[in-house]
Amino acid sequence: MYRFTDYITLNPAVSLAISAKNERSDSYERMKIEDVLDEQIYQVRLDAPEMIGIRIYDLKGNVINLGSFAGSFHSLKAEYLGQMIRKLEGTGREYVWSQPGQEDYRQQENSNWVLAGRLMRSMDLDTYGMMLFVQYVLV
Repeated sequence: MYRFTDYITLNPAVSLAISAKNERSDSYERMKIEDVLDEQIYQVRLDAPEMIGIRIYDLKGNVINLGSFAGSFHSLKAEYLGQMIRKLEGTGREYVWSQPGQEDYRQQENSNWVLAGRLMRSMDLDTYGMMLFVQYVLV
């Protein structure tokens, strides 16, 4: 898993695209940034199909959803996602893992996946965002 997330977080094109986004980006600018990011992580999604959705938070409060099942994030309660982000504070590049319970979903749902996250840091160890990803678990 580190290989795939390292490719995303250490990729200069990803770092530039996320850092360039500002709080008042219009929908066209957001779409262009998402296209650049989607293009950069396309190979990751082929090599790691178990990573079904990626959500990136920049340091300005913007959210970018990527992947075929990025809508999975919308089925989770905002409190649960916020809790995952808070767990990342103070970590290095370590992963934070959690398997959502039924109480963490907006509606009654049962899924076979875990939510993982890590800080996004450049080669210079500057934090430029946070990444959460939904990983399907084979039973």
